[in-house]
Amino acid sequence: MENRKFKIVILISCMHEENYEILGRTNVQTDAIVINQCNRESVERIQFIDKFNNVHNAVFVCTTQRGLSKSRNMALNYAAGYDICIICDDDEIMSDNYDSLLNEAYNKYRTADVIAFSIKCDEYTRVYPKTDSKLNFFDILKTSSQQITFKYQSLRERSIWFDEKMGSGTGNGPGEETKLLLTCRKKGCNMRYSSFCLAEINKGDSKWFHGYTERYFENQGWTDRRILGSFLGMVYIFYWSIFRRSEYKADGISVIDAIKYSLKGYFSKR
Repeated sequence: MENRKFKIVILISCMHEENYEILGRTNVQTDAIVINQCNRESVERIQFIDKFNNVHNAVFVCTTQRGLSKSRNMALNYAAGYDICIICDDDEIMSDNYDSLLNEAYNKYRTADVIAFSIKCDEYTRVYPKTDSKLNFFDILKTSSQQITFKYQSLRERSIWFDEKMGSGTGNGPGEETKLLLTCRKKGCNMRYSSFCLAEINKGDSKWFHGYTERYFENQGWTDRRILGSFLGMVYIFYWSIFRRSEYKADGISVIDAIKYSLKGYFSKR
């Protein structure tokens, strides 16, 4: 079967950008949709030249609305007509020729609706699998938004969106990408992992993580229930608090405190 040439768009969420410099900083080499949460409202359609002197189109949206998931959903509303979408934040540097990488992966796995790739980040030492595989339940729990690509039509046909009560800017903590992927799984999407590196993360100050505080555990308890449901959410609170205590004990939080604060969030109404 002849390989297909997919029409690819990158969906970038950012804040307070004053110009189009983010397209170069992120090493964009395809069409792009940029959602810039700032203090004005505008929509501009521009052309730009990438590092290889190729010309691409971009929609640059400035909005006064806030919330990472809202930003991603807004980008999806502009993505009609594209085959493959890439989720991207303002701290990413895309790999050279990532369009070829995606075309190769989606032609290799023709029935895939979602493909998660590996990424590089110097701030943590997560080891990604060296071989391709199906994306299972436990893989999803470890997958970050920067790894995610998907077929636009696959999500639209299933009415899958990012949960706007979750993610940076909501005050409820992260987890919107996990919720999205578990919804994809529940609705029958074919999900794969590819070992190729999609991007490098230039980590700076986190927009949501400010240490292992009481609020952190409350948010985690709330998101665990929202993502996993009542039973598994409760189980995961105890699992995480007990088996990952080495991560938070330096902040003066005991296992009992971690469970207590998480349960407070678990039962909270938001």
